[in-house]
Amino acid sequence: MNNLSMKSILSSKDLIRQGLIGIIVMGVMFFSGFIAFGTYVIGYQQDSFVNSAVSVDGKIIDMKVHRREEKNTSSNGRTSSRVYNDSILVFDFIDQKGSAVQARLNDGAKSMYSVGDITTILYDPKNPKKIMLTEKRDQGQILEKISTIAFTVFIISFLVFILFGKRKIKIKKRL
Repeated sequence: MNNLSMKSILSSKDLIRQGLIGIIVMGVMFFSGFIAFGTYVIGYQQDSFVNSAVSVDGKIIDMKVHRREEKNTSSNGRTSSRVYNDSILVFDFIDQKGSAVQARLNDGAKSMYSVGDITTILYDPKNPKKIMLTEKRDQGQILEKISTIAFTVFIISFLVFILFGKRKIKIKKRL
């Protein structure tokens, strides 16, 4: 009887270990799949914008700091807050139709630009108020590379999950 209970204890430890490994692999699959899909969509949108955008020199005519605060409440009831200061740049430029356009751009926390600076920007000819700094044009390609890496991790973890499942079936057949 002792041998039987020892076998069941060892068997349950193996099952617990296999279950934990399965949960970890599934977590990696979920996380990498989520990252792969998200970065692919954002990178694709950015690349399609860059491919149809027109390059033009724009002058920064105004710069505003937008302050935003995010509050988080933890499970124990504590509230914490974080303050972000975003630099909103207002550009003035002439589009390909010869019309004067003013457009806003969020340049993040610490902009390297000042009012009066002239820099090359990209704008959407269908919607000239949609602009991007030329320095950020490669972000779509970077996101696509991240997406490829995340998708590879997803595929590998999926294969591990499949192989792990087949191994689990063989172990059950032995018992």
